[in-house]
Amino acid sequence: MDTWVNDLDVLNNAVAQEGFVVLVESPNLSIEEKRAILTKTFSGISMEALNLATILVAKGRFGALAAPIAAEFQRRLDEHRGIERADVTTAVNPDKAERERIKKWLRDITGKEVRLEYRTDPELVGGMVVKIGDRVVDGSVRTRLHALRRNLHEGMA
Repeated sequence: MDTWVNDLDVLNNAVAQEGFVVLVESPNLSIEEKRAILTKTFSGISMEALNLATILVAKGRFGALAAPIAAEFQRRLDEHRGIERADVTTAVNPDKAERERIKKWLRDITGKEVRLEYRTDPELVGGMVVKIGDRVVDGSVRTRLHALRRNLHEGMA
């Protein structure tokens, strides 16, 4: 499974290389020429992953599907291994120590290993919003300010 994860990451990284997708999906090249490019470019991946890349290229879908396939495979492997995935949104990008504290906190809450995806949203002002499974923990300053405003309006009514 880890070999597949690594091979899919290699394919996914190729999508980010400027011009690579344009080259391998070019209608001016035969499938044999495209296969030769793939074989040379991805000499370190398994034959199965190379075959997958060839099928995607032949169908003109390499650029569109390499990343989603890699992400879905990783998601399912994490699920199989009992690893929770969490989306953490913060106002500013947390440093390494803060990331470790967040990871430990979520591991303590869930009792499982946690894989975190970070996003930033300056509109949160401070704090964070964590989505893990079907749960959302909103500890953002923005939400607290909205709640305070709502309480003040209700108190005046």
